[in-house]
Amino acid sequence: MLRSEQKHRTPKSTLLMKQTLLSFLEEMPLSSIKVSALCKRCHINRATFYAYYCDIYDLVNAIEADIVQELHEIMAIPNPPFLTATEIANRFLSYLYQHRTSLRLLLSGDTRLNFARQLNQILTEFLEQSVYEQYDIPASLSPDEFEKVLGFVVFGHYSYYARFIFDGAPCSDEDIASAAKLFADLSECCLQQHFHLKPKE
Repeated sequence: MLRSEQKHRTPKSTLLMKQTLLSFLEEMPLSSIKVSALCKRCHINRATFYAYYCDIYDLVNAIEADIVQELHEIMAIPNPPFLTATEIANRFLSYLYQHRTSLRLLLSGDTRLNFARQLNQILTEFLEQSVYEQYDIPASLSPDEFEKVLGFVVFGHYSYYARFIFDGAPCSDEDIASAAKLFADLSECCLQQHFHLKPKE
């Protein structure tokens, strides 16, 4: 069976390999993890590993893809007519906090810039939908300038939401809701410098 065909399946062995890789990341940087060591800890042979993944980096990419897909699905749950900035932040921050251990391992140590960009892209996508629903975009603003404004808002909040991943302090639902409101207030303050709120019907 081709590797591409097997990747559509999620046997226990792939779940075990993903969990084991995360446990290794608690002990050493990604660049130091060897396929042979991972297979030994999983009690599987190398042929099983290579049936699903090309190398260790392919495995970590699969873990990141799972997270990105799950987060996107949570953000996309219908909430007519659109997600407000507060709801976007609440869902996003709640997910980050609930999965902070895995995210901290994936975003620490060896540079994983592409994964961080994917997380930011999800935030950008849903914020963009909210902006189009709530604001009138000046005709003089080019698409490139529009993307820069959104990028500034999202990038500006990276250090803010990163604390939900890297800060070991416990957070209650109320703490997350309060943080989400501040996140939204700061976003809207910036957006209103460039766009005009649509009149309420």
